Amino acid sequence: GTRARSCLLLVCVLAGVTGDEASAQAAENEGTIQAESEPSPGDPPLREFTLAELRKYDGSDVDLPVLLALKGTVFDVTSGKKFYYPGKPYAHFAGRDVTRNTAMFNKDPSTLDRTDFPKKREKYLNK
Repeated sequence: GTRARSCLLLVCVLAGVTGDEASAQAAENEGTIQAESEPSPGDPPLREFTLAELRKYDGSDVDLPVLLALKGTVFDVTSGKKFYYPGKPYAHFAGRDVTRNTAMFNKDPSTLDRTDFPKKREKYLNK
């Protein structure tokens, strides 16, 4: 469904991440982030997350889904085990907001949880 397409798109976007330099430090943002879509039967209810809450969903607890946020929407990327689980190439994105990293094509962990980016990079988030 929508959740699977969203995850696939996110994996494709993040797979194109280059090593673009970013000098700004990660900013602590305790705003809430909305889950991506209405839950299917058996899914946990739709909810909002603070960044601190989102960090619990980083793949280190096998009983929890692996989540990440992009543009204020939370995505369940549990099906992307080969990318997001501990020890995998994008594990540092799990449980974090990847908005700036995606806009900047950047894997730098110091820019996680930031939602600011140059306006000209917005086109990369709207695909």
